Amino acid sequence: MFNNYFSSVFTPQEDLQSNNATTTDINDTISSGSPTQSIDQLSVMESDVLRTLKSFDPDKALGSDEIPGRILKVTANQITLSLTRLFNKSLQVGVVPDEWKLANVVPVFKKGEMDRVENNRPIALLCIVSKLLERCILNHLRFSLQNIINRCQHGFTSAKSCTTQLIQVIDTIGKLLDQGEQIDVVYLDMSKAFDKVNHTKMIDKLRSFGFNGGLLTWFQSYLRHRRQKVTALGSTSMSTLVTSEVPQESILGTILFLLYVNDLPDAISSSTIATFADDTKLNLRDLQDCRVMRLVLPSKSNDTENQSTADLTTRTWNTLQKEITQNHNKSSLATFKNILKEYYYSTLSLTFDPDDPRTWKTTCVKCNCARSLLVPPSCCF
Repeated sequence: MFNNYFSSVFTPQEDLQSNNATTTDINDTISSGSPTQSIDQLSVMESDVLRTLKSFDPDKALGSDEIPGRILKVTANQITLSLTRLFNKSLQVGVVPDEWKLANVVPVFKKGEMDRVENNRPIALLCIVSKLLERCILNHLRFSLQNIINRCQHGFTSAKSCTTQLIQVIDTIGKLLDQGEQIDVVYLDMSKAFDKVNHTKMIDKLRSFGFNGGLLTWFQSYLRHRRQKVTALGSTSMSTLVTSEVPQESILGTILFLLYVNDLPDAISSSTIATFADDTKLNLRDLQDCRVMRLVLPSKSNDTENQSTADLTTRTWNTLQKEITQNHNKSSLATFKNILKEYYYSTLSLTFDPDDPRTWKTTCVKCNCARSLLVPPSCCF
């Protein structure tokens, strides 16, 4: 029961094949142009493996191989050479062992009625040895990826955090209020974003960023043919195929997701965007920004005129949203103003109308200057 529910959020395989066939031209355009760098081979040193072994948390839960982390850490000096050879062999042949791609999922209760499966969060337990290799790979790629990740992204990146994202948003709001302008901040939440990542498109993304050769082959093996089983109440289910997602609770999963959505901020180039992984804030300052947003975000109606005027980046946004959709229950709008200039986003899948209880939550915050954003406790962001 748990495994069926947790697997239901994945994109079905037939839908993945259909989307891949109909969006090849857009993916090719995204990948067009010469990448700034080429990353085709990677090898790890004994010192890298030893450092990783001695720095990881030995109390991590066991994966499907049932090798305790504490034993790995205590015997670090003795097993470093063997692990280094194993890791380099995996990278050279471009193959990730099937055992490393099997996740043991444990349901963790969130809230609500305990007998409902949807009130549980899946926590994936992966092989610790596999995560050690992922950590070594990420350490090697970290510098190169810093030059790739969109500057609007604040999640899981060096020297950035949710605090820097908040500072950027507040700074933008304050400057516009000082100029006597109104700004609408749209808070978008992507529904099951990490679970919806299309593996074929993810490989296309990596290729466009300069990944090729044996390293790209390794990532293909890493993403594809993954399986999961669920352990709950003393019983373990049969394993099922994971048709989409970046591996949750993995080391490389978060950075792969950032690369997957790296183009999204450019889809609305006229607006200021701040993102933290799948959390997105759109700052709309005038009617032109609103019109662009109407073109980009999905509409209830089939507006062929608007679709014909949408540029490539707009189609890119819509294409990626076939797998990653908005969570309207967690999305909202906040208006910061000196003088109200109402604008209703009537072509969004939901209209922002404060008088209609069926629409998104709307919060209007009256601010006279940037200082008032920080002082009154009644302000809500």
